[in-house]
Amino acid sequence: MRIYPCGSGSFRQVYASEHAGTATATVASWSTWFKDPDGNTIAIDNGGAPS
Repeated sequence: MRIYPCGSGSFRQVYASEHAGTATATVASWSTWFKDPDGNTIAIDNGGAPS
């Protein structure tokens, strides 16, 4: 898995596949982290694999 930072605490995860070059699907997920007004760290993601 490779993680690519996107800015402001968000990133993209790309998973390597043993079927690269022959598979017809792409797997990707996203996640972003921020702090609420009370200082709690919150994460929002697309429900993909846990980071």
